[in-house]
Amino acid sequence: MHYIPAFLIICVFALSLVKKIGKFTIHIWQIAIIAAFLCIITNQISLKVAFYSINFDVIFFLFGMFCIGVSIEKSGLAKFFTNYTLKYIKNIDSLLLFIILFCAVSSAFLMNDTIAAIVAPIILTFAKTLQVNVKKLLLVSMLAITIGACASPIGSPQNILIVSHMSANPFLLYSKYLVLPTILNLVLLFLYAKFSFEQKTLYPQNKIVKLNDKNLAVLSIYAIVVLVFLVFLKAFFIEDMPLIYISLIPATIVLLHKKRFTIIKNVDYKTLVFFIGLFILIKAFWNSNILQDYILSSHINLTSTYVIFALTTIASQFVSNVPLVTLYLQVFSSYHLSWQSYLALSVASSIAGNIFLLGAASNIIIAQNLEKHTNQTITSFDFFKYSIIITAINVSVYLAVFAII
Repeated sequence: MHYIPAFLIICVFALSLVKKIGKFTIHIWQIAIIAAFLCIITNQISLKVAFYSINFDVIFFLFGMFCIGVSIEKSGLAKFFTNYTLKYIKNIDSLLLFIILFCAVSSAFLMNDTIAAIVAPIILTFAKTLQVNVKKLLLVSMLAITIGACASPIGSPQNILIVSHMSANPFLLYSKYLVLPTILNLVLLFLYAKFSFEQKTLYPQNKIVKLNDKNLAVLSIYAIVVLVFLVFLKAFFIEDMPLIYISLIPATIVLLHKKRFTIIKNVDYKTLVFFIGLFILIKAFWNSNILQDYILSSHINLTSTYVIFALTTIASQFVSNVPLVTLYLQVFSSYHLSWQSYLALSVASSIAGNIFLLGAASNIIIAQNLEKHTNQTITSFDFFKYSIIITAINVSVYLAVFAII
């Protein structure tokens, strides 16, 4: 019976690869919550443990970010920003370069999940305004966000968790050893996106764009400024600041607007339901001890850079990277580890998000935005087909760096 959660995780992964079964359209949030429900009714996890397994810090963090994302969209700020940048975007190459740089740099400083919630409506607006393939554009943005997160100790939640265990200055280490290979990987991503993008010409819809709601747009800008301030405050001064503060404080700013109920109504609750289901499913799997027993009973060198890369990259496709990193750090607690091992864990747990859709929360956030605003879907198979070649190259670049250091 303790194999049921593992079986359900495999089912969630398998069903995320397809769009339909017969006449039925499959939504990833439905799969996750049904799997969680099955874990509860088969007594793989009690209702009480299931409730406490939900990381409400993450749920409310995402809720706050979605509020900011909705305000950016509803105020017309996304369209206004798109229209302003059009003067610098003359062709597909400049569009791809802008999106890759914007997503990667923002992700490095503001965390990948944060940027995914903010950038999704902007990318959708770019695609509509310039009449380009929206799925391809979003796929490029997903990859750029994940690669950008590799270069910074505050690029993702798991990076923040990892650097809290490091004695050396993480910002110096990341700057010295990961920034240059990340820049190289972004250049490679640009070249890959450029040659894989069938459309070579832009067809901009030249319209005079005005803000839908100037007051809401101003509040959205204030919220983003406060968000940036809080991220840097957590990174450099208050390391134990709860993640929830980073999004709910700036979200409160936009909720001061008279359209607060419209903002709350348009939050992407399906994504929140997906993560609630995922937390319960992962906890049930965690309690089965299948993964822990395998790792701890194996005779492989768990501190080897290549083992860390392999285990983390594979396991992250089935188990969320944050709890996986938590387990690895628990295993590491009995070893005297070098900073190289911590950096390897950080890079592997981040870049693993560029193999399958479920590998990173930022992927899910962007994919759900596409479903919410269009009739299109990005499946795990769609994501894998597009990402596997460039991700294999990216991983090779990082492994080459670790072979040297």
